[in-house]
Amino acid sequence: MTSTPQGQHDNPRINRAYYERLGDLISEEAESTDYPEPVDIADDPNPGARLKRLVYQKQVFEQENRRQTRIIVDELRRRGESWNNIGKLMNISGEAVRKQYSH
Repeated sequence: MTSTPQGQHDNPRINRAYYERLGDLISEEAESTDYPEPVDIADDPNPGARLKRLVYQKQVFEQENRRQTRIIVDELRRRGESWNNIGKLMNISGEAVRKQYSH
């Protein structure tokens, strides 16, 4: 779990050094594991830090979602599923799926 830089909770104003250190901590965590654990954002009284962590968690989720979607689409195609049927499962057109996922 990422810890917050110490001594930076008292000042409600934006503190560039604080966010730079926070970014470094988040980057270190992201690089140390394939799937970083979600951070309990309620632990940090700094709303800017909570927002930054929330945005980071969203990026991690979206990246994993794209990766898993590709794996599943590839599996469905190997099993002979049509682009149109896959598109229906994804609530988009078969042509859109084909353009995005064909190799």
